[in-house]
Order: sequence, then C-alpha cells, then structure tokens
Amino acid sequence: MLTANRELVPAQTDNSWGTHFRASVYLGVPFIGAQLAQLAINTTDVLMVGRLGAVQLAAIILATQFFFTVFIFGSGFANAVVPMVAQAQGRGDQVSVRRSVRMGMWVVLLYGLMTAPILWMAEPILLFAGQKPEVSALAAEYLHIAQWAIFPSLIFMVLRAFLSGLERAGIILYVTLATLVLNAVLCYLLIYGHFGFPALGIFGAAVAALGVPISLTILAEVSLFTVASLLMGTIGTIELAAHGIALQFASIAFMIPLGLAQAGTVRVGLAYGSGDLVGVRRAAVAVLALGCGFAAIGSTIFALLPYQLATLYLDTARPDAAEVLAFAGPLIVIAGAFQLVDGLQAIAAGMLRGLKDTTVPMILAMISYWPIGFVCAWVFAFPLEFGGVGVWFGFVLGLAAAALLLNWRFFRLIHSMRSPIVV
Repeated sequence: MLTANRELVPAQTDNSWGTHFRASVYLGVPFIGAQLAQLAINTTDVLMVGRLGAVQLAAIILATQFFFTVFIFGSGFANAVVPMVAQAQGRGDQVSVRRSVRMGMWVVLLYGLMTAPILWMAEPILLFAGQKPEVSALAAEYLHIAQWAIFPSLIFMVLRAFLSGLERAGIILYVTLATLVLNAVLCYLLIYGHFGFPALGIFGAAVAALGVPISLTILAEVSLFTVASLLMGTIGTIELAAHGIALQFASIAFMIPLGLAQAGTVRVGLAYGSGDLVGVRRAAVAVLALGCGFAAIGSTIFALLPYQLATLYLDTARPDAAEVLAFAGPLIVIAGAFQLVDGLQAIAAGMLRGLKDTTVPMILAMISYWPIGFVCAWVFAFPLEFGGVGVWFGFVLGLAAAALLLNWRFFRLIHSMRSPIVV
C-alpha cells in the first residue's frame, strides 16, 4: 500500500534530464511499437471487412468493442503485475517477481472462465441495447469464434507485464509483429477467399483472430468508448460505421501515449522501489513531455487530412461510401483535438501504477468517464441534438477531467513524500 509519508532514501544513480529522456525513449519506443502492432491486428480486420459494406463495418466495430470491454477488465489484473515486478526488481527481490507472475496467471484464467458466457450471449445483449438486428447477428458470429482468444490473450498480457517490469520491451515487440503478419495473411485468405480458401467474410476475420493475443487500451475508458458505439448504433448504421473509422484512428494515435504510459509505469516503479524520489519526478516529467510532443504531431495530421484518412477504410465505389465519409471526416478532426488530454490521462494513470496507487485513480477515472464524459456525450448527442459529433464532444470533456485529476493525484503524492527538493 502507498503511504504519503514514506521515507525515501535517494539511490545513487544518474538523474540527469538527458538520462531520463533517453531511458524513456529507449523503453517507450518498443512499447509503442508493440501497441501499434497489436492494434494493427484489429485494424487489419476492420480495414478488410469495411470494404464489404457499411453493415459489415458496423458489425465488426460492435464486435471488437464488445470483446475488448470484457477483455480490458481482465487485462487490468495482468497489468497489476507491471508495478509489482518493477518495484520488486528495484529492491532486488527475485522471489516476489516470480510470485507476482504466478498470481497474475491464476487470476486471469479464472476471469476468463467467468466471462465466457457474456461473449457467447452477445446477440441478445446487443439487441437489448437497441442495435440493428442484422448488425447484431453479424457481430455475434464474429464473437462466437473470437471469444476463445480471451484465454491466450490474457496469459500473454501477464507475460508481457513480466517482461515490461524487467525493461525487456523489445521481446514483446518482436512477438507482436510476428502475430500481426500471421493475422494479416489469414484475414486476406479467409475474408475474401483467395488462393482456393473459402470466402467467409466477417466470419473469416474471427477465424483469423483465433488464439491471437489482442490488446487495446488498458484503461477503464474503453467501457466509455464501447457505450459510445452503442449510442452511435441507435442513431444509425451509417453513423456507427463512421464512428468506427474515427475510433480506429483515435486508437492508433492512442497507442503512442499508451506505450509511454507503460514506460512510465516501469521507470517510476523502478525508481520508487529503489528509494529514488528524484528519479521518480524526473522520469514522470520526461514521459509527460514526450507524450505532449507526439500528441501535437498527431493532432495536426488529423486536422489536415481527415477525409483522406477515412477513405483508407472504405471502398469508395460502393453506394454508401460517400455518406459514411461525410460523417467520418468531422469525427476524425475531433479525434485529433482530444489526443492531448487522452495522452495526459493515460500517462498519469501509468505513472500512478508505478507507485502502486490504483484505488483512488480508479475512482477519479470512473467519475471522469461516466458522470462527466458519458453524461455530456448523451446530452450533446440527444437533448442538444448534435448527434454523433455530440458523442465525441463528451469524450473530450471526460478525458480532460481524467487528465487533470490523475496528474494532480500523481504530483500531489510525490510532493507529500519525504525527499530532498531538487529543481
């Protein structure tokens, strides 16, 4: 348990700013690459299925959001292994490192067994949530196959957390890239039926993802985005398809701060475990500065090229493509606008995990995402009649609140700890 008055004795280490920035980049780049490669597994499915039509695109968006809502809570147990391993490694306690990994595996396997019925009952759940019958049926077909990936995915997350805590992010990247290539080849063969394989459409995408460790955002905000997809589905199939395209680009951009957040967890955890509060502070500032820089670049690209980006997910010769494109463009611009707050809240949450501070951040995040983010999204979308754009406005406010509260929590905690003041 984290205590604010813990006496920290600074470790004898190099705490220059250059060292911290280099270490953050050295550790963060493989994490970012692994996150992008893992997201690309899902993106490959969406890119290929999207060319089959708006209904198929809407269905796979619902299916993947449904899967990751279930998956993300289980991955939270796996990600708890990162700060435990990092702090134990910082103390030189190898026994605690091994015990943390074993505990994580048992917990995620139990979670997988408990949640299997939810994935199997996807169609009635989606119908109850007001989704279109044809879209719900196709989404359920995907999930009846993809649900079996929950077990290897969560075990992979535990092993990934173990390697992350040891600063071995390169291994994670190589394995994920190999998985991406395999998934892309299988999707190409099974969705379209090339080289004598059966053309299975969206069902083929699920077969190709079978047993593949897939990971998206590791934070509780995934549930907000999932419910937002359900809201978009009640507005219309075209709107849901456009929302899915914009969400794909937002997710791609989010992999950079998410990778930096994982680097922040490790860097903060190692410094905190060794009693180096100066290192904790400088590791935090270095990661936050890098996150802001990448967010500025991504926001500019999204603002300048929204429609060009959206066409990557559409067969423009199809009759419904123009309508989807018209809805998707403005949403991509908004996705670029909230990258900064999204990145800041993700990195802050990662740094707090490095301190093993999880309960209060969970409460702050839930307040930000739901009473603020979801309520604003609903009010903007329906009573104020902004439609799909209103849903995304709600995103911005919820994420901004999370960024403010979580960063305040982190710097308040380290300020209250006893350590020499270093400018």
